[in-house]
Amino acid sequence: MTYWDLAERVMLRPHRWGFSDCVMSVAAIWGVLRGAHPAPEMIGAYHDARAARALVTRLGGLPCLLRARAAAGGLEPANDAIAGAVGFVPSGGIGALAFCPEDGVWVAKSLRGMALGIAVDRGAGAWVLR
Repeated sequence: MTYWDLAERVMLRPHRWGFSDCVMSVAAIWGVLRGAHPAPEMIGAYHDARAARALVTRLGGLPCLLRARAAAGGLEPANDAIAGAVGFVPSGGIGALAFCPEDGVWVAKSLRGMALGIAVDRGAGAWVLR
């Protein structure tokens, strides 16, 4: 299975808070590629945007959460959009997580499916899952 196959399989599922939103979609890809889900305690822990924001805020924000899970998982930092990487996307609210299925291309889960051409915050960091 290619990174694109995996991204499409996960990101094209219907959006569902706590199960297949931007965070849980990247976590699902992470789980497939690394053999273990990076945040099993978050699965189903929120059911709307407000509850997601409260949980992520309590955990220090998405950049902090991503950095902590990447360090715990032994992921290598990525300085660019490298196939197999995950990164933080600054957007309204708490932001989003994105996956890089091919060098130079970021995708993220949206309310309507998979968003392409996402801009990742290089200052927040990115990490390679492969």
